[in-house]
Order: sequence, then structure tokens, then C-alpha cells
Amino acid sequence: MGNESGKSTVILLIMTILIIIGAVTIINYAKEMMMETNVQDLRTDMLLIQAEAKKGLEQVCFETVNLDASKEDDLTKINEAKQQNLDGTILSNSPEKVQNSVKDIPDVVFDESCYYLDEATLTEMGIKNIDEEENGYIIVKYNFSNADVEVINTKGYNGKYTLTQIISTNTEGQS
Repeated sequence: MGNESGKSTVILLIMTILIIIGAVTIINYAKEMMMETNVQDLRTDMLLIQAEAKKGLEQVCFETVNLDASKEDDLTKINEAKQQNLDGTILSNSPEKVQNSVKDIPDVVFDESCYYLDEATLTEMGIKNIDEEENGYIIVKYNFSNADVEVINTKGYNGKYTLTQIISTNTEGQS
């Protein structure tokens, strides 16, 4: 009878170890899936922001196509078109905490073409449930020469802060 008790204890110990290994594996897989879901949500939001911001940029380009920025009257018209059509606040006019958050972002030059999108602007664009403290600030960088928009998230994901970087990371992972 003592021999059976010893076997039962060993079997119980082995089963307990197997259950623990299974639980740890499942927990790690769930964490990995949550991280993947979060990056997909971030990428989707950034794509939506890019599409909305590009509409305003295209309108500015359309209104200013024949204007010369070196002429004072034309420059005034260009700035008015930007003010009326571009979403957000020029980064240099944004709150100090936003300006400080971009200082450590590598490979991005922040200048007067960068605009901060606050929560109200994001809501108007259809992006809801954005918590800037948790998810980071959204900056758009308008490229007027080729009518393109880069979206930047100050929190980033695995050292990637721009939409282009996040998309390339996603594409590399799927190859």
C-alpha cells in the first residue's frame, strides 16, 4: 500500500508540473496576442489619422498650387489655407509636455510642418477612446512638396514611432 502512495505522489507531482508549464505557456501566448492586438489597433488608428489629415493637406496644396511662398501676399494666403484646412496645432504652439515628449524620438526631424492632434481633434476624426497619458501623443508631419502625411506616436511600439516604421515592422514579421 505504501508503494501505491509513493506512485500517486509522483504522478501528482508530474501532473502539477505539467499543469504549471501549460498555464505559463498559455499566459505567455495570451500576453503576446494582447501586444499584437495593441499594435494592430495603434496601426489602424494611425492609418485613419493619416487618411483624415491627408484630406486637409490636399486641400491646402490645391488652394496654394500657384502661389509663391517668397512673396509676402502669397505667403499670407498659404498660411491662411494651412490654418483653415490642417488639423491640429503647430507643435511649437502645443503644450510643453507634448513638446518634451518628442525630444527623445530618433530619426524624426520636428519642425513647423509638425502638428499635434489633441483628443478633441482625434474625436472629430473618428478616433475614440484615446488616452494620451497611456497611448502617447499623436503628431502629424505634413509634407507639402509631395502631399504626404507621416503620423507619429510619441509612445511608439518596440522603438518604432512613425506609421511607416510600424507598417514595415508588421510587414517584416509576416514574411
